[in-house]
Amino acid sequence: MGGSGKGRDSSRTRGRINAVWDLWAKSVGKPVWKLVADLKPEQIISLIDFRHIQDVLTPAEALDMLRQQTPGRERREAQLRAEGYPAYTTSVGWLGYDDDKVRRLCREALAQGWNNFKIKVGRNLEEDIRRCASSGKKLVPNAVS
Repeated sequence: MGGSGKGRDSSRTRGRINAVWDLWAKSVGKPVWKLVADLKPEQIISLIDFRHIQDVLTPAEALDMLRQQTPGRERREAQLRAEGYPAYTTSVGWLGYDDDKVRRLCREALAQGWNNFKIKVGRNLEEDIRRCASSGKKLVPNAVS
């Protein structure tokens, strides 16, 4: 494989960051989602590196957004506990899968209870549009394409 190795390096970095979150959550006896949900807005802001996003979101703006969401936090957590969080499966739409395989895997995932699917894109725009549209139309008659 050629290239600069930036993809591998960023993937390793993401893995290490996720491991730190996991270790922190285990150290306080919580799942990661609960650890994050229990953080105060100021704590969340202190954990974000804003250097590359300040042109669109400053720490002050982010803090204001988080503070605005504080009311109702308990209600949202209760809803999450009662209903779960909508998840998706990534197993159905890898690049290189032909349309028939994507549709078959989507049908199998639907039978297993999945309602949301991630289709990989990025190789060719026209192919991406065709794959996403045909998968949705074949699975869900009223799918938006």
